[in-house]
Amino acid sequence: MNKFPHLSPSTPFVLLDGLLLNPEPFKMVLKEWVSLPQSYRLQWLQKRYSYGYDGYSFPGQEDSLNQGYEDALHSMVISSETRREEFPKEFQEVLNRHWDGLIGKVAEGLASKIDSFDSREWGYSLSCNYFPAQAKRDTPLRLDEHPDGSFLTILPFGSDGGLEYEEDGDWKRIPAGSSPVAFNGYFSEYLNPDLKALNHRVPWKSEEEKERFSFALFVLPKKESEWEKMNLFNRYLGLYD
Repeated sequence: MNKFPHLSPSTPFVLLDGLLLNPEPFKMVLKEWVSLPQSYRLQWLQKRYSYGYDGYSFPGQEDSLNQGYEDALHSMVISSETRREEFPKEFQEVLNRHWDGLIGKVAEGLASKIDSFDSREWGYSLSCNYFPAQAKRDTPLRLDEHPDGSFLTILPFGSDGGLEYEEDGDWKRIPAGSSPVAFNGYFSEYLNPDLKALNHRVPWKSEEEKERFSFALFVLPKKESEWEKMNLFNRYLGLYD
């Protein structure tokens, strides 16, 4: 159990060149989701699920596993490790029609960067994030700085130029582009301190922000695997106690 998926520490992130994945089906279902009554959305909070970060989180929520109280977004996390019928019906169609293709294409890209990468050995969670249009708040960040609780994180539809990462104490912007972006998460750094997890954030860019969509695919321990028994999720959440 000594091998886990990670990227070389020589670079903060890599581009999975040659992949062009369509975000529109995921954007459409996410926009529909946030338009539904709050009373319905609250039925699908993370406490409903038993794996990773699966479930819904909202702005101002105090007990979310994957976003802070001041983070200005809605997120719905769906995964390979929870049965599809356990997610809201709005997400089941996109899971049935597009999930396998998304994971397959990303796995091909990772295999070109990671020796002996076998997609069947790992779990996958997709955080579907919607930042509503709103005026700039008193807080300096739209999404606070953090590493992800993952072995790897992939932005499968590329970057819109709004995400910043920390390198040698300076904040730099991941360039806008459609190629998927991959970087190490906290689980890799915990297991090997030389593999630094990418600390990242989303700043406010203007006084009046437009709506923003982002999608982050986490490579995680499979459910009930030996990796999951190491309680890596809890170790990550302990960073914020």
